[in-house]
Amino acid sequence: MEMLENCIDKIYEKADLTDCDRDKELYKSIYYHLCDYKDILNKSIELSNEIGEISKRWELVKKANALK
Repeated sequence: MEMLENCIDKIYEKADLTDCDRDKELYKSIYYHLCDYKDILNKSIELSNEIGEISKRWELVKKANALK
């Protein structure tokens, strides 16, 4: 994740330093796409963690039912 954040920062800097409007728009587009990708990645990690927690609870329920 740190590498992605560094890349996003560098792209943002390039967009600011570029004089050519076409290149500036390209860098901005890449920047926004990478930010979207980062948001999706963060949400995927959150969902994966939630699924892991649900799986653990489900295993406990199955064990408890087996003891009855």
